[in-house]
Amino acid sequence: MSGGIGLDMFSLGTVRLQTQTRHYDAQFELGLRGVIDHQTINNCADDINCSAIALYAGDNWLSMKSIVERELAARTERFKPRIYRYLISHVTPWIDAGREVRKWLHLRLVVEEQGPDGERGWRLLSHEQQYAGEGTGRNRRVIRIRGLPPEQQAARYALEARRARCAATADRKARERADKAIAVYVRSILDSDPDFLIPASWAASGHIEGAYVGKRLDNAADIVRDAHHRLQLTRDRLTIWGHALNCGLHDATVNRPAIIPLPGDDADALGTLI
Repeated sequence: MSGGIGLDMFSLGTVRLQTQTRHYDAQFELGLRGVIDHQTINNCADDINCSAIALYAGDNWLSMKSIVERELAARTERFKPRIYRYLISHVTPWIDAGREVRKWLHLRLVVEEQGPDGERGWRLLSHEQQYAGEGTGRNRRVIRIRGLPPEQQAARYALEARRARCAATADRKARERADKAIAVYVRSILDSDPDFLIPASWAASGHIEGAYVGKRLDNAADIVRDAHHRLQLTRDRLTIWGHALNCGLHDATVNRPAIIPLPGDDADALGTLI
């Protein structure tokens, strides 16, 4: 097979392919050895790490072609076909996949390793997230949380354990504070619609067990009132649960000829949840 010109129909020009590069190996190498912006990559290392773990999808090793295929599928899904309009037969996906592997190598997420048949590929060093972002806005920074020297790793584990205990305490107190508001919601829904049935959306969002979907709320009122404790809802999930209950109250009252205002104390309680 002689060398030829490979036309990428969505690029501004043509790309010369090396002789016998059936899968555009040379273009992958071009992306792999390209110049990268270390600072930019370091600043989004947590997202790159997350994407790499998702791309490997439980596999420990992937061949070059498998990486290209999966990266192409991920980009097409992320950007939609009308924006990222490439196929595996185009040059661009091979260059893009090479660039992605270059980032992984820079962050020490993978190592190059031959497959059982001598095929070129890369092994993911860990399926556990190695980087995490901390802080918000201008104070946000990305740090390495795994693969650290032993003493630093031990300190990191201790820090995470302390944070987990603090978060658990804050979540428990938030659940206790939400008790009255949730009880008010349940009572208000039943006052508006005594025949109200527990909607599937409450289970789909993980705020009530699926077995109660379609059951009468008056028969499961205690179950609903206690669900946030039973399911150990976090502060974020409590807020979502408050919105779900509010939607339930709206559905229960939408066909009423008149909406009776809640007493002041009850209205204040609802305000603590949403």
